[in-house]
Amino acid sequence: MIHNEVSKTWKQSTMSLLYRTAKTCVQLMPSQVLRFRPFGVYEISLAENARQVTRPEPSDPSLRIDWVTDREELAQLTEVAASENLDSWNGKTRRVAVARREETPIGAAWIATESFAELDLGLSFHLQPGEAWLFAAVVEQSQRRQGIYSRLLQFVTNGLAGENRKRLLLGVSTGNQASLAAHRRFGAEQVGSIFAGKCLGFGFCRAGGDTKSESRTIVWNRTIVVNTS
Repeated sequence: MIHNEVSKTWKQSTMSLLYRTAKTCVQLMPSQVLRFRPFGVYEISLAENARQVTRPEPSDPSLRIDWVTDREELAQLTEVAASENLDSWNGKTRRVAVARREETPIGAAWIATESFAELDLGLSFHLQPGEAWLFAAVVEQSQRRQGIYSRLLQFVTNGLAGENRKRLLLGVSTGNQASLAAHRRFGAEQVGSIFAGKCLGFGFCRAGGDTKSESRTIVWNRTIVVNTS
């Protein structure tokens, strides 16, 4: 038993190190030269019994979470959001839930419906009416390990369930053990896998599980469909 636990811990540590190293190396290159990402596609069911965090989060009266409703609020997120995410916001098919402490934004979770494009990888994801895609999330470094992301995700899943959506989908990069653990607390289960990238403008993709690709092997852009049957 002890041997198995040690082996599991070693494997997770190795995967995390490989993930961080590969991510750093790729990002040092210009995006038009090379981008690639192996990741699993995970599903969080939004059914009533699947929306409870497995550990209770402590109350924090200084923390407030809500949806951004206008561009004035959006402008306050420049310190916790990438410019491309800010530019994509429309309040309908691109939304963001923000966590504030004493009115200062400290974290955000970005949601897409209908479709979503990963421009660096040359991918677009086609979503069904009952689905949403969690495409970005961040908590400020100094605010991490305080349960803030769990509360953000709880807020998002509750909100989506209230809109009668059936599931929240997301991609977790291979080796990102911290992200995987955070989402598994919400019952995330893997439904597919994707290895995709772009090199000198040409895209490549391999999809497995309940994900499928609608294009040729080498393409400019590729549409990914997650099978809902």
